Amino acid sequence: MAFSFGFYNSFNHDRKYNSIQISMIFDGIISDGIYATIGEAMVVKATSEDNVVVVGPGRGWFDHTWNYNDTDLPVNAPISDVLLKRIDALVIDINANENYRENKIMWVQGTPSSNPVRPTMINTLERHQYPLCYIERKPNVEKILQADITNMVGSSECPFVTGVLQTINIDQLLLQWKDQWAQFVITYEKTAEEWMDDQKADFAAYYAEFKRQMDAFETASAKEFNDWFASIQDIFDGSVAGNLQNEINQITETEFLRYYGLINSVTIINDSTNIITTTTSEATETTRFTTNDDGETITTTIVMSSGNYDYVKTTTIIPQSTGDRIETTFIKRPK
Repeated sequence: MAFSFGFYNSFNHDRKYNSIQISMIFDGIISDGIYATIGEAMVVKATSEDNVVVVGPGRGWFDHTWNYNDTDLPVNAPISDVLLKRIDALVIDINANENYRENKIMWVQGTPSSNPVRPTMINTLERHQYPLCYIERKPNVEKILQADITNMVGSSECPFVTGVLQTINIDQLLLQWKDQWAQFVITYEKTAEEWMDDQKADFAAYYAEFKRQMDAFETASAKEFNDWFASIQDIFDGSVAGNLQNEINQITETEFLRYYGLINSVTIINDSTNIITTTTSEATETTRFTTNDDGETITTTIVMSSGNYDYVKTTTIIPQSTGDRIETTFIKRPK
């Protein structure tokens, strides 16, 4: 187009103007972009529906054409790749080709990859695309989260228009926020490491003091026992001390044999009643096995040959979805 002008009244259709020439009156007054103060500035939001996002209401001006969205606009997304990640874009598509002459909000699908990149926007003489956002699509995932959406409204790729002769580009502000966040993370990690070092030092000091006190207690207790034992040896004559030592030895041997099961016993297994009876010189032990809807129960009754009490131990095995639950109870009852 060479030198042009306008507007004048037409006589016999000698002055005709097209839409581009009419829109050119705003050149130098309004710059391309999204109006930050109208609606929600076309910010893209996640929804509860699978493969659906919403473009908020707003107004934009691109390539001598206006664009207006007066309500939340749902946009269906293509399904994600089965194996690989992908970065898609939701764009305002401005198509001045004479076969189209339309603007629309459309989805631009990226290329699946293990290391995906943002799709390239169309930028020709007749057609331009301005990204409202980029969306990371995880493999085989239908839900789009807000964290997956990187809104580009207000960036250099899709700037804000706030009014006459005023535009906002938040690229530098975003860089500042990223830098501030990085500094916060560095400071936090340094503080956390210092705190951990302090905690380790405090624990080491505590453990050292605890060990010192336990060693001192053990030494003192050993000395007190040795002093007491030496004092009672002076009280008993040789025969009494010898008998006492023999009784101690006998008790020690008996407990050793009982602990390792080294005692004489007779065990009878009754197949018809599911009862096992074991008899020793000290007690008779009877074990019964029963099964009900709640599981299997093992009841062991120990009747002592001497003393005033008998003992009953009950073990219940309860089947559960992740395995078995074993509950054991014990009672002491007078004879």
